[in-house]
Order: sequence, then C-alpha cells, then structure tokens
Amino acid sequence: MCIAKCNAPRWGLVTDNRKCVDFCPQNYWGEPVNRLCTNVSADCNPLYADNYTRKCVTPTQCSFGFFADNSTWRCVPYCPTGSYAHPISRICQTQCDSPYFRDPGINACVLVCNTIGTYADVSSTRTCVTSCNITGLTPWADESTRTCVSDCN
Repeated sequence: MCIAKCNAPRWGLVTDNRKCVDFCPQNYWGEPVNRLCTNVSADCNPLYADNYTRKCVTPTQCSFGFFADNSTWRCVPYCPTGSYAHPISRICQTQCDSPYFRDPGINACVLVCNTIGTYADVSSTRTCVTSCNITGLTPWADESTRTCVSDCN
C-alpha cells in the first residue's frame, strides 16, 4: 500500500523504488519533518547530520562525544581550527563563555586548560595561553591551578 509519509521509526527512501526503510543508506540522513532520507549538503540544514544514527539532529542530539559543526552541518568528534567544542551547547563555536576557556590545543571549551604548558587567562578573551600577559591584570602563571593570576600567594 502507498502512503504519503513513512511512520516513525522508518524513513522514506526516494532513490530506491520509494520504500520505507529502517536506516538511511550511506551519504543520506533521516530528516525528521518529512521522514525522508536526504543528502546532508542540501537538506539537513538547520539540523546536523549524525553519521552514527544516520539522522538529521539538533546539536544536543549529536551522538555522545560529537559536536555540531556549522561549517559542514555535521556532528563531528573534533571541532575545526578556530572553533571550540562547548560541553553544554554541544556546538563548535568561536568563543567560550564563562566559566569556560578556549583551549586551542584540543579545540574545546574547558574549565581547566588541558594542553600541557598552557594557563587559563581571563585577560586574553578567556583563552588558554602559553605565557600570561605581563601587562595585563593577571601576569603570573600559577602552576598548581593552571591559571594566570594577579599575584602569587
């Protein structure tokens, strides 16, 4: 019997005899509004293609450990250079809001700098830096907390 739209959890596949399938094939992702398998480059936006589930998803629905990348409209394990994986929004973004810092060594928003030899600097747009700004408000590197501080206790 022909139907207008496939019922959940199935997806419509228009490239292969217009069938309802359990999973979308390689290079296609399940688009939730029309319940169709679509090509990510054209139809997932404003959602993100999740390679694990083969679905178009919101950032918080990206598979565990993956982040929404606005440049490719895909869920990615690592954000591209110049963007940082935010642990709450699950989006690759250019800035990290307080209490997070940008860690360029791992392209992530972090509470404590993970890249060896870097220090969290509030004076440097909330970035992990290799040396604290001697002319800024926090010129000293505190090894125990991995932060730039105003004075050494």
